[in-house]
Amino acid sequence: MSSPRSIWYSLEQRAYMVEHFFCTNSLKLTQNLYKKKFKEVLDARTIKRVVERFQLAYMLEDEQKSGRPRALLDKDRTALKKHMEETPGMSARRAAAELGHSRETIHQTLKEEGFFPYRISVMHELKPKDFSSHYDYCGWFFQSFGRDV
Repeated sequence: MSSPRSIWYSLEQRAYMVEHFFCTNSLKLTQNLYKKKFKEVLDARTIKRVVERFQLAYMLEDEQKSGRPRALLDKDRTALKKHMEETPGMSARRAAAELGHSRETIHQTLKEEGFFPYRISVMHELKPKDFSSHYDYCGWFFQSFGRDV
């Protein structure tokens, strides 16, 4: 048995369902007409639910959702970007705890903003003075582990 999926229908699709149901007074005929126009199968329960909602409230749009929004507001998004730029080694989990948002929301926002939540690292430019310490390290490495590494 497959799990139910959440499908969002446009206002045009919902209006089409209501209009054709009232014209034909048949769920089956409305299903067939919808399939011809939109090239997708529509469950009779969906038509029934949309029509009942229209009869009760004369509404085709969804009601405003209660609960926490799924995405960050612009000000929170800006605060997250600033926070991650100031502390680039911080994990998404810790940022979520410090900023008071869910880990999933922070992770998704970081991906949308071009950050890499799993591999956050500080990138820096090598300066000429770094050459000698890198050269010394390479010499030590080859001496310690041999040249066949």
